[in-house]
Amino acid sequence: SGRLQNFMNRTRFVIFELMCRGMEHAVFNANVVQTAAATQSEVNIIFVAEREHLQHVREAIPSWCASNVEYREITIPPRNLSPEHRILRDTRNAYIVNRMARVEHADVLLLTSLRESIAFAFAIASKLHLKIGKSLCRFAIVHMEMRKIANRTRNPLRRSADFLSSLRAVAKQGFQFYVLEESIKAQALVSARELEGVLKVFPHPVPMRRAQAVSLPSPPVKLGFLGLATPRKGFDVYCRLARATEEQNNLEMHVIGKSDEPEGSWDSYKFASGPYTQYISAKEYVERIESVHFVCIFLDPHRDPFGRDFVR
Repeated sequence: SGRLQNFMNRTRFVIFELMCRGMEHAVFNANVVQTAAATQSEVNIIFVAEREHLQHVREAIPSWCASNVEYREITIPPRNLSPEHRILRDTRNAYIVNRMARVEHADVLLLTSLRESIAFAFAIASKLHLKIGKSLCRFAIVHMEMRKIANRTRNPLRRSADFLSSLRAVAKQGFQFYVLEESIKAQALVSARELEGVLKVFPHPVPMRRAQAVSLPSPPVKLGFLGLATPRKGFDVYCRLARATEEQNNLEMHVIGKSDEPEGSWDSYKFASGPYTQYISAKEYVERIESVHFVCIFLDPHRDPFGRDFVR
């Protein structure tokens, strides 16, 4: 009975990943789990995700908190499925989330990826009275979907079910929303001032400020592009930089990100290590980051107004 009492006195987290598969966001989610584990000396964490994603997150969890984490599998719809085909599956998962939080007597519920269809599913769940205790703390991390609140349709029927309307409904359930940068929050509040009390910033692990003068390491300086190797992430800018500096022997250009282009597409660029075409393990991903001196993330505000300052 003493062990049971100790178990019941622990803070209980239920953390769901309802969007990402495989290696996608695995390191980020592992860091979220570690953050939860570090909040108190006694915590229990249930992390729920797609099977392959669970494995990658498990590999990235350090030993100091591994014993606090329990892993459970959930079936999620394919990412490229249209909203009308996702809605029943996402609503079913919203029911599973609410039920598990209630059954497990959770203190904290966290959704690590809140996309438009998932927010709409939770809005539906609230209308169906699929609710849980008022004492539960509810949080959701919003990634690239936040830009949709600035581009709303004029159709009143569609507006009633769009991302901003869904966020409003989910906020009424007690959810607070997290974005990764102050600039994203500021831009979101321009379009939706009513979210000010529920929109917070979860600090990004990479400081998003313009580079200051620093002492350079001994050459060659190792520079790494971080993120998906796509134009929207600024990879075309990085390629131009690689082309412009390819005759310099004191600089190594690395790519820490996946590309959907065929293998060999980047052979004309003198990358010390190029994009990978298949997701790598969380361990290898971290090792690649640790192997470079600097990482850079390019994002053009003209392509994505909710993004970071464009690094020139």
